[in-house]
Amino acid sequence: MSRRPGRWELLEHDSDPVPGSPELVEDEAGDYQTLASTIAAQARRLRALAEPDTALKGDYAEVLRKDMNELAADLDKIDDRFSKVAGQLRLFKPALETARTATKSALDDAVEADGTLNKEKAAEAEAAAAEPDKPPTRPDLEPTPGEQALANARTACRAALSEFEDAASTIARAIREAADDDMKDPTGWKKFFKDAWEFTVKALRHISDIAMYAGILLAFAALLIPGVNFFAVLLIAGLISLAANTILAATGNGSWSNVAFDIIGLATLGVGRIGVQIARLGRSATLARAARPAARAARTSAFQRTAWNGGRGIRGALSRFSPTVRTAMRTAHDDVINAARARPLAEYKPSFMGAARGMFDSTAAAYADDLAKLRGEFPGLIPTFRHEVGLNVMRGAAAGSWGVGGTQLTLKGMQYVDEHTQPSPSEVSLVSGGTR
Repeated sequence: MSRRPGRWELLEHDSDPVPGSPELVEDEAGDYQTLASTIAAQARRLRALAEPDTALKGDYAEVLRKDMNELAADLDKIDDRFSKVAGQLRLFKPALETARTATKSALDDAVEADGTLNKEKAAEAEAAAAEPDKPPTRPDLEPTPGEQALANARTACRAALSEFEDAASTIARAIREAADDDMKDPTGWKKFFKDAWEFTVKALRHISDIAMYAGILLAFAALLIPGVNFFAVLLIAGLISLAANTILAATGNGSWSNVAFDIIGLATLGVGRIGVQIARLGRSATLARAARPAARAARTSAFQRTAWNGGRGIRGALSRFSPTVRTAMRTAHDDVINAARARPLAEYKPSFMGAARGMFDSTAAAYADDLAKLRGEFPGLIPTFRHEVGLNVMRGAAAGSWGVGGTQLTLKGMQYVDEHTQPSPSEVSLVSGGTR
């Protein structure tokens, strides 16, 4: 549900003044709350690990505990941000629903008032034609019932929009204030490098590896669990890995090739996301194309239902020019098209062939499977150019992402073998002594 069709020009608007979907707003609020709950759980785990009775031993233990508590405090702030955003989005949903309901009611009143106004103008024209010399009985400044009803509808629409804009401004201000908490690094770079640099380098390397493996595992999980979107977690994992590898490379403790791989991985992730948006819009256009025969049939049925004598005869044929009949025909046609556009993606059941069609990307596989089902349902259906391009972009991004992941795993394996096949110092000493 987005922009609603209708004669919005009667309310002095080119199109629907309150587009949007309350259901999507509710979904976004749920996503933010879920992410906030996940972050809160991670903060609790960090504090549990930082307890003195854990298995941490060695000189680094106190530094690590302190860093864990500080990171947990930062996670609490992020949790608070996301929770507040979720709460404000839940407040925005009823405001959006109220505004859409009020403006639709105002539009219905305006359409009815316009019909009354047309009848009044026709009656005045007939009276003037019958008695051209008779002055008008209605003062020029006095509005007719139709004019007054149209003015009232416009006033109601303006009032609803004003109330909605006030609520939206208040919610937007609350969201901005939730993000303005001055969260900063409590340790500072100087102390960071001076007191814990050696430990930090090791930690960054582990973080980079964990983020890489987590991304690969999540990609596999996305293939097995349909309907679950791991995009946000994959993005966070990629950004964490990129940050860690950039610090390591900049300080001479890592390779810039790892940074390049992270950038390519994030780029393919972003391209895949763009492909999803293109495919979604293209799929909507494809569905509208498929629904055209049904829409034309609905328009014909609406004409026969609302026209004089079912549209038969001369008077019935002339009914096609009636505003009421034309509105009914247009509404019936648009309802079918809009219902087709809003059709949800076909349920995707994971399979090897389905995953292969999507280049082993769950979203691409779901769109490819949905397109196959649409072609079976509508023989001869030709998908729109954007539909196919979006799907191909997702496939290309998935192939690039898997290529990067495989290359990284190969390099990690080679590094591991190299490190574990180097001779020990004692072996070097033995060989040196034997050659003398």
